[in-house]
Amino acid sequence: MKNLAIFDLDNTLINTDSDHSWPQYLIKKGLVDAAETEAQNEKFYRDYQNGCLDIDAFLKFHLAPLARYSKEELTEFHREFMAEFIMPHISPMQRMLVQSHQMSGDETLVISSTNEFIITPICHLFGITNIIGTQLETGADGRYTGNYIGTPSLKEGKITRLNQWLAERGETFGTVSVGCMIEIPSAALTVGSILKLVDFISIGTNDLIQYILSVDRGDDSVSHLYQPGHPAVLKMLQHIIRTANRMEKSVSICGEMAGDTAYTRMLLGMGLRRFSMNPNNLLPVKNIILHSNTALLETETAKILRSEDSEKIEKLLKLLNSAEHEEERQEEDSPTAQA
Repeated sequence: MKNLAIFDLDNTLINTDSDHSWPQYLIKKGLVDAAETEAQNEKFYRDYQNGCLDIDAFLKFHLAPLARYSKEELTEFHREFMAEFIMPHISPMQRMLVQSHQMSGDETLVISSTNEFIITPICHLFGITNIIGTQLETGADGRYTGNYIGTPSLKEGKITRLNQWLAERGETFGTVSVGCMIEIPSAALTVGSILKLVDFISIGTNDLIQYILSVDRGDDSVSHLYQPGHPAVLKMLQHIIRTANRMEKSVSICGEMAGDTAYTRMLLGMGLRRFSMNPNNLLPVKNIILHSNTALLETETAKILRSEDSEKIEKLLKLLNSAEHEEERQEEDSPTAQA
């Protein structure tokens, strides 16, 4: 039986949001009213980020320009769009990630809330032909009508569309594990009770740190107070990881902290073994993991966790990383490593 590797597209396989970038291309091309389109595009993007997007209103705005041009014209527009707005935001690591699954014999699939006109050529760059995006209505003349059909692949719509895709292939999900995001202090403090109900947890560090420290990292006036290395944050992470390991439940970490090499060794020392991050960070983090002595890291991390002084923690963290780095360098320079 093949594994199915499912990817999101925007800010996952590409380091940009194609849905947000398309109107920017239309503005630059002079194909739409610049002021109105810019205002609407930014409003809908904020709503999307805040989880309150009116999908019907957004698609009405977003799809209207497609109805004004033939598919041949749109194909040429898309070629220009890809060259300027998409290609510069695809990294070698993202290509390698997809290729590693393909070389292992996995079937690859992209599910995106962005419409199929925009995402299909982008997915083809990765050699992905299984594509689920918001479907577009085509008129009798072969042109897009500006309407969508079916269920938009946004939020729970992604599950609906995935189930439809599987049914069309005569397939169903196997056993599905149920997990939970730990992103607020109340969930972190009661994680033992939560773990009795789920198969795995993932620690969402971006939101968890903000809630623990009462800091909005998007607010320039207070964002400097956003400190992943704050003693309260570290003790909370230790509690979550230790509890999950004790209950023999899978625990992973996501968010910016997961891909920050300054914290990789310390997280390993806490007992973490699963990291979820942007593909661009995979190689540096993987290199640290492969060359780490976890027994030593556990001892050194315990010293960090005993401290409640942020400045001392910062110094100990730098010492941990510099000591481990020196050990890695010596290992690489050894005759065995060179051989």
